[in-house]
Amino acid sequence: MPGSPAENAGVKVQDIVKTIDGYPINNLPAVGTRLFMRSGGDQIKLGVLRGVTKLSFTVPVVEVQNDLDSLASLVQSNQSPVNQLGVVVVDIDPGVAKKLPALRMESGVLVAARAINSNVDVALEAGDVIHTMNGASVKTGEELRAALNHTSTNSPVVLQIERSGKLMFIAFKLE
Repeated sequence: MPGSPAENAGVKVQDIVKTIDGYPINNLPAVGTRLFMRSGGDQIKLGVLRGVTKLSFTVPVVEVQNDLDSLASLVQSNQSPVNQLGVVVVDIDPGVAKKLPALRMESGVLVAARAINSNVDVALEAGDVIHTMNGASVKTGEELRAALNHTSTNSPVVLQIERSGKLMFIAFKLE
């Protein structure tokens, strides 16, 4: 990532990480395991292959702050319920997008919470991002509500969502 501790230490795009602290890295889960065992402020030694050249970099470990908690005040001041889905959403504007750095697509609405006293049974969770409804891009909570209002009862609905960095689809009938 631009401006990341790895880039600042000299690691470049297309470098291949071969070792962390001398331990061989053969797959992505191995990277996660090595980093999970470290705390913010620690230093790791990366062995990388750049072309045919072997290089070593010392990289500080930083803890990624999850700013979802700070969205709670935004939700309280700007409630946007989507009654048909039984959720409260927040539009993903540039300020919200900064709090979600791993977002795969920049447009959509963030599911901030399940609505209280809702009996709607749609498999959405707080933290999900709704990107499309029935193939049409969703940019705001108002657009999502309008699309749902123009959908007949018992009609199929397919939402493309992002959950924990993975894109997936949720299908249901509108009640």
